[in-house]
Amino acid sequence: MTAIEIVGHRGAAGEAPENTLAGFAHARSIGVAGVEFDVRLSGDSQLVVIHDATVDRTTYSSGTVAELDAAEMAAMDARRTCPSWPEPTGIPTLSEALDIISSFEAIQFEIKSDAAERLERVAEGLVTEIRARSLERQASVTSFDPVAIELVRRIAPDLSCAFISRPTDPEAVETALRLG
Repeated sequence: MTAIEIVGHRGAAGEAPENTLAGFAHARSIGVAGVEFDVRLSGDSQLVVIHDATVDRTTYSSGTVAELDAAEMAAMDARRTCPSWPEPTGIPTLSEALDIISSFEAIQFEIKSDAAERLERVAEGLVTEIRARSLERQASVTSFDPVAIELVRRIAPDLSCAFISRPTDPEAVETALRLG
């Protein structure tokens, strides 16, 4: 019999501020075995953990991730999707998030779509962090963007990767097969 693995989407979205250190700590405290979260490149070329291309939905601030510095985002209050959370929590860098989640059994890194040159920097930085922390066994890199998966496969063919698709994408199976 196969055991069911519980993976916290964006940490513990719905129970704690999504994609935040507080959310990842909460996921651990309730016994979640793994986490999924989103990775983007900030305006100062830092890998940050946030789903949207802007900070508008998750914080009480506004602006695009690609134009904001990681320090600016860290200082924001990212409780907008979970306003009852007792204390402010900002948008973390990937490194800060990994300090909390590196002991999870499964870690799903979703690379968000971006310009090709920015995706290359995300893929390189992500693979560097995964290898520096010896997370290859737990890590799976996912993306809706086939270019992101191609980049990770080229840089680190040994890493687990998954192509995510929408159910309406008629090319999904062919794309997934092409990506390996």
